[in-house]
Amino acid sequence: MCAKKPNLPAIVLLASISACASLRLSGPQVVRVSVRDSNFKMIGTFDDQRTMTRFRQLWLTKRIVAFPRSCKLPWAFKIDPEPGSRWLYHPAGYMVMLSYFEEPYFEIPAKDEFNDLLGLANREVPLLPPGCVPDARR
Repeated sequence: MCAKKPNLPAIVLLASISACASLRLSGPQVVRVSVRDSNFKMIGTFDDQRTMTRFRQLWLTKRIVAFPRSCKLPWAFKIDPEPGSRWLYHPAGYMVMLSYFEEPYFEIPAKDEFNDLLGLANREVPLLPPGCVPDARR
């Protein structure tokens, strides 16, 4: 008897539901945030009440954006909310939760303030590849 092939659409759906359940970090549960560069070098960590409050406020403003499938963003930083999942981040304001699927993509509208908060204001970052513009902005 042959083994039954896995139901890939069901697996993808289950993975998406699982990822979506953790996408929205509720403010009170995140107690510390660490930021690393693309080589995993620690940039900084914050856990003070004032900074965490502002982080939560900005985090909750993120919105889903869609990039062309051919676009491969150069993720320059990693954001590690604790507890929570690792997020890949580009200072143009784009992020994605680290997962096999690398989607959905999100955008932080107040990217300059968010970058300052993360300690990224004066860091050199890779340019976005040509044509890597979210569909909502085309």
